[in-house]
Amino acid sequence: MVEVKKLQVELGGTEFMLNTWKYAKEGSRTVVRRNIEKFESAGVYVRGDLVCGVLTAGVGLLSMLYTLKDHRKKGYAKLCMEFAFKEVADNGMVPALTVECRNDASVSFHEKLGCKVAGIVDWINYSRPEF
Repeated sequence: MVEVKKLQVELGGTEFMLNTWKYAKEGSRTVVRRNIEKFESAGVYVRGDLVCGVLTAGVGLLSMLYTLKDHRKKGYAKLCMEFAFKEVADNGMVPALTVECRNDASVSFHEKLGCKVAGIVDWINYSRPEF
């Protein structure tokens, strides 16, 4: 059974994102947990296990998309991103995301989803009063 829904801390969302994010460091746990609790996210659960996830980073961009290796090439990343795009749009924002521009596979994947490269951005100011 495959289920797509918002990431949840109590269902392992924080651990999944920390364990798969190559930039995680001391102090990342609080930021990742808060982002899952407060902002848009998506996860694909197979038989109750989280196998793919994405969350909204503190700057308002979808980020940290990851699919476990044994679950790749099954369309889970696409399901995850489409759910996240809808969540972002339903909350009155334009879906935007971050991609490492040197990661050709990631850039290609996001272009297949209909994303357009806007260029390299140094900083985007974003705030939500409830954070």
